[in-house]
Amino acid sequence: MDCINYVGNVEARDLMFGDIDVMVCDGFTGNIAMKACEGCGKSIATQMKKAFKKNLWTMICALFSKGVIKDIKGSMDYESCGGAMFLGLSKAVVKGHGNSKARGFSVCIHQAANAARGDMVGKMKEMIDKFRKDTLTQAAAYATAKNYEKAIEILGNALAQMPGDETLTNQLTVYQQEMAAKIEADALAKAAELAGKTDLLRETLG
Repeated sequence: MDCINYVGNVEARDLMFGDIDVMVCDGFTGNIAMKACEGCGKSIATQMKKAFKKNLWTMICALFSKGVIKDIKGSMDYESCGGAMFLGLSKAVVKGHGNSKARGFSVCIHQAANAARGDMVGKMKEMIDKFRKDTLTQAAAYATAKNYEKAIEILGNALAQMPGDETLTNQLTVYQQEMAAKIEADALAKAAELAGKTDLLRETLG
């Protein structure tokens, strides 16, 4: 998709650096990653509190650092960030943090309302439909020219971005069958041509 810059596979450490906007994984792995990050953040916060309470000098340093620490804490606060959008549904659905309180629920509700007002689901569907249509058109052009290898490659690349898409999968199966039939027909034609040349050679030598 033109609007998506797919960077390929990434390491778990890339999750926190901001070089990517979306990391896709299965739910179990994603939950472990999020909870690990959350636990790491709490651990760092605990260690910082201990360090700042170590002596009078560190307490003074903490006082001057309070604004910066507050900003960092706010940027990592799940209560202020809202939740995660569920994709693949016909309506806007937001999954909030399991420990969300009133403020967190309020942010999630606003997030869902904004998604509904902006027709997020409809725009995503239009984008996916356009991508599917463009892919099928491009693949069909190669298939018409009997270049089934290229048509299959295009559909395969598209399915890497839209795994399980029924329309693309069905069309891929059709082109694979047509390519197999073409290979078989070409093989039979070559065999017939070879047989004809063999008969001709026998007649000539006979």
